[in-house]
Amino acid sequence: MSAPKKGHRYRVTLEELDADAKAPARLQFEFDNHDDIFAIVERLRGRDGFLAAGEIPPFALGLKLLGKTLMENRQHPLFSAFFPRFVEFMKELKKGSEDGGQKTEDRGQRTEDGKASTTPPLRGAAQCDNPSASSSQGA
Repeated sequence: MSAPKKGHRYRVTLEELDADAKAPARLQFEFDNHDDIFAIVERLRGRDGFLAAGEIPPFALGLKLLGKTLMENRQHPLFSAFFPRFVEFMKELKKGSEDGGQKTEDRGQRTEDGKASTTPPLRGAAQCDNPSASSSQGA
């Protein structure tokens, strides 16, 4: 008998809220993810100046869904060029969470002309798995 799969199972429901629609459109699906997405949302909410409170849940969910799809299909021609860039984005996002949300210039990063960068770092709690890891783990 195989060991139970580690992770979380989720159901997403999307409903059209247009009051004029006679039969509002509805989409529902389920998916597995190794991360606790609710915990990620809470960690992101704890970051000052990251995103507006209402933007955090859709950002976290969208990122996890995109990451999972990219990880599972990283060899597909449509995704293969984008996947390495996504991995870099996730590294920067994770780096922002590890440095306590410091601004880029606080980490000593510089622009090409040697000046301190004023661009704030990407901050958050999402993680990216090793691209060579099993495709069942997601992003």
